[in-house]
Amino acid sequence: MKYTPVGIPTLMHLCVLLGAGALVAGSPAPRAALVRPPLRVTAPPLCRGAPPIPPPPPLVAPRPSSPTHGPVVLGLLLLLYVINQWARWLPSYLVRFPPRGTARELMNVDLGLDETQYGLLMSYGFSLVYAACSAPAGWVCDRLPRERVVLLSALGWAVATAAQAASRTFGQLLGARAFLGFSQAFSGPAAHTLISEAFPPAERATANAIYSSGIYFGAALASVSVALAHAIGWRATSLAVSATSLAACMLLVLVWPSRQSRAPGREAAAAVTPPRAQEPAAMAATAGGAASPFRRVLSVGSVRLLLAAVAVRFFAGFAIGAWTPPFYRAAFPSHTREFALWNAVIVAGGGSLSAVAGGVLCDRLSRGGRPHRAVLVPLIGSLVAAPFWVLAMQARSFHTSIGALFCAYLAAESWFGASIALLQGSLSPAVWGTAQGLLNMVQVVGNASPILVAALVRRGYALRLVLSLLVPLSYLACALLFGLAGTARKAELEFK
Repeated sequence: MKYTPVGIPTLMHLCVLLGAGALVAGSPAPRAALVRPPLRVTAPPLCRGAPPIPPPPPLVAPRPSSPTHGPVVLGLLLLLYVINQWARWLPSYLVRFPPRGTARELMNVDLGLDETQYGLLMSYGFSLVYAACSAPAGWVCDRLPRERVVLLSALGWAVATAAQAASRTFGQLLGARAFLGFSQAFSGPAAHTLISEAFPPAERATANAIYSSGIYFGAALASVSVALAHAIGWRATSLAVSATSLAACMLLVLVWPSRQSRAPGREAAAAVTPPRAQEPAAMAATAGGAASPFRRVLSVGSVRLLLAAVAVRFFAGFAIGAWTPPFYRAAFPSHTREFALWNAVIVAGGGSLSAVAGGVLCDRLSRGGRPHRAVLVPLIGSLVAAPFWVLAMQARSFHTSIGALFCAYLAAESWFGASIALLQGSLSPAVWGTAQGLLNMVQVVGNASPILVAALVRRGYALRLVLSLLVPLSYLACALLFGLAGTARKAELEFK
């Protein structure tokens, strides 16, 4: 009798199946099972030269064991981010120019700071270190447990804020700000990646938008710190922020979900994003393992365009943050206190509402396998915000200007959730931390705008005119770049 040759993989497969069947039946597999007629079957296609059998689909990344895992993670990270931004923007509300006040209340009076030194503290004294460390921080977050990175980052900015309180010279204060930038550089890449691991793709834009609302609540707390500094002094206020950071760290240790976190390796690539949706260069690098994570991120066309759009958006945002208060104090001097109240409402309320609503819209637009449509939110938001910003700068009525400013915030601050969702959807999970680090690094471009505005004003241009042109033009450029990023992402998804 002639037997058809059978390959070794087929024999092993049949043995496993027969052994499993015997175990289910409750009796050991008989020896005769190995020589029974099933061995006379026709050889599988692989033995006859046919195309190989496709491998099984990749395993899906494990979901959190508890339905509360995602909300708990998001809540803890949001709390830390609020304190993060409180510490970052606190010095803006501890100074007054011209210096009118006591050394106990005002930092610039106590340390003898001038406008140039203050400008350096709030711009490149912080941002150069922050930007330089952001990309390495993302690389670290791709290799270490991310919740530990967040914890160490929070401890670092607590120490930096305490050092700010103890500073006796401008050099010491500058060193404290630089260490604050170093510490906070590690927070964003780890936090955004933890959020994306805790939520499914259909909810990530909303989750990241909720997290980004911490920017606005932190800025509001910094604004409230004016009253705190008046009551207890600027040094004690800085120590209060430091102590709050330490308390949040203790809460993180006590409440963080017990699910074990591990640093992602190459086996995590393609676990969440389907292979066809990932960037070709990243897939090749995952297989070969030789490519740099920075090269893997920057090899994607849509990611490069997205980073350019974010850089321009930061450029507009830092000009707004640095020069809007001086503009309103000069344009509407009789409404200074009223502006302080309305500004807190606009930043905390309008900014956070816009960010969260933008994230929800991005998730809805991305349904049905069309993630590139998420860019419609920041694209349209930037176009709508531009005329409202011009109206806010040109209006001669305070209340008309404040109303237009609120509308500009509602439209413009919707960009963050879409940016994070598009960024992570274009890359494998193994380089999410690196990508977020690069996203933070482009903030160094944005920090040039306050200096540019100051230079134009010193040359004789009116602040009203400079802001009326610089910010809307940045919005229009940002909308163009977001549109190009969405088009490139659509082409990548259609690539086979």
